[in-house]
Amino acid sequence: MPWRPVQVEKLKNQTAMPTTPPPGGDGVATALFRALAAEAAARGCARMDWAVLDWNEPAKGFYRRLGARHNDTWEPWRLDGQALAALQE
Repeated sequence: MPWRPVQVEKLKNQTAMPTTPPPGGDGVATALFRALAAEAAARGCARMDWAVLDWNEPAKGFYRRLGARHNDTWEPWRLDGQALAALQE
């Protein structure tokens, strides 16, 4: 998929927000994603991106059921700790 310049809105969650529904599911996670999708559309966003821990298969299954797919062309990167401090010097 080629890169497309689009408006980017970052809705940042500062703490972990569980989105895997409990057994039997009560629809809270689906409602959350519906609200986020509506907000993304209202802001003119072309997609939603988020992160999931590699071992969290229940969450991955939930995301697949929503129609999401794993993005194998972008890798998450992080700068923290000593490296972050060193860069500020």
